[in-house]
Amino acid sequence: MVEKPAIVLFHGAIGDQTQMLRLAALLEEKFTVHCPDFPGHGSDIGTCPPLMEELASSIDHILAGISESPVYAFGYSMGGYAAAFFAAKYKGRIKALATYGTKWHWNEEVVRRETAMLDAGKMMEKVPEFARKLEAQHTGMGWIPLLAATRNIMEDLGKREAFYRQILSQLNVPMLILRGEKDNMVGSGEGIWLTEMHASIQYRELEAQKHAFDQVDADFLVTVLQQAGIYDVE
Repeated sequence: MVEKPAIVLFHGAIGDQTQMLRLAALLEEKFTVHCPDFPGHGSDIGTCPPLMEELASSIDHILAGISESPVYAFGYSMGGYAAAFFAAKYKGRIKALATYGTKWHWNEEVVRRETAMLDAGKMMEKVPEFARKLEAQHTGMGWIPLLAATRNIMEDLGKREAFYRQILSQLNVPMLILRGEKDNMVGSGEGIWLTEMHASIQYRELEAQKHAFDQVDADFLVTVLQQAGIYDVE
């Protein structure tokens, strides 16, 4: 029996591995699918680091427990950025990568807008059901410290955008950058600059799709991944 190739699905900011289970179910016929939690997310008892560079580095530890060989990867939103940075910096660990809903442009204005949505007090006041969901979901580090760490990651991206872009410009693996046509968080064409870095990097916008991953048509997403041939699996 031929062993199926490994694929690792990385969740988004203030999410956890359950965010990726719908996609995982559709991929498991052809892949051995892994859906890890980033440090401090979900039930993981670690601490979410304050820098994107450190969050991306945590992928090295995650992959060490999965495979010694290069793996395929998919990252949603923040998970896509972390996976791309990791692939650019740690050569030979990721075989091919696809991202969805990842924000590639950060500056002070973007950081102010995005971090404003991560205020625990305002969440409890204005969206108490969502706050309770986060509290139940993040049982390791705790949801309020996780919000603070996520704000720090975003501030780091804004302050050191030139550094991160310089590292990302070194990407040399097959990569598919996806954005939902109706994504109100990621601007149209944000990731196109990466296609200029390497001929194997593609960009596509998905018709009628939004940012929130639980609202994405997972069957449509898998079809797009197959058509792009990004994972090169029969």
